[in-house]
Amino acid sequence: MANFRTHAVCGGLWGTAAGMAAFLTGWCSPVQSATLGVLGVIGAALPDIDSRNARPRQILLGVLGVGIPVLLAGNVLPRDFTNEALFCWMIAAYAVIRYGADFILSRCSRHRGAFHSIPAALIAGEATFLAFPDSLLQVRFAFALAVTGGYLSHLLLDELCSWNFIGASEKKSAGSAFTWKTESAGGTLALYLAAAILGGLCFRFS
Repeated sequence: MANFRTHAVCGGLWGTAAGMAAFLTGWCSPVQSATLGVLGVIGAALPDIDSRNARPRQILLGVLGVGIPVLLAGNVLPRDFTNEALFCWMIAAYAVIRYGADFILSRCSRHRGAFHSIPAALIAGEATFLAFPDSLLQVRFAFALAVTGGYLSHLLLDELCSWNFIGASEKKSAGSAFTWKTESAGGTLALYLAAAILGGLCFRFS
């Protein structure tokens, strides 16, 4: 499979291209266009969040541990929150996401499992769309597209690396990355149910 640097570069290229297109068409401001590049990298790293003790997982959980509380602070916390309360909120939220999510993922996931699937890429895009409720609709759509595109670039690269095109042979991992389902029917059902629920929420709050 491709390494972390390759995934990050490809995700960044996708996000940057999307950002340039969004800026030139008037969809996004310069700052929002730059954000698309960052989201492309995050999307490309997301499938490896199920890799136990892997560098991408530690980096990604750290980024999410900072980014998610910041986004939530502007949308769910009371306007009269004091600086001290906000500080405690940020520390607590970071600890829950950084270490709590790591604990859960270590026990409830495996590499090349549910996270390495096309429905998971859709879920990541939908979650991104919902994470920016104050942005314009086209900006939220662009953000979601950046994450989904970066996510799919990761799956595609992993799948391509499972093939030896010179000898026209395949590794045992072929077909386990770019897939529409998981190994279990229950896991597949849960993925599609989550995608449907988040899709309904996107429609509701668009």
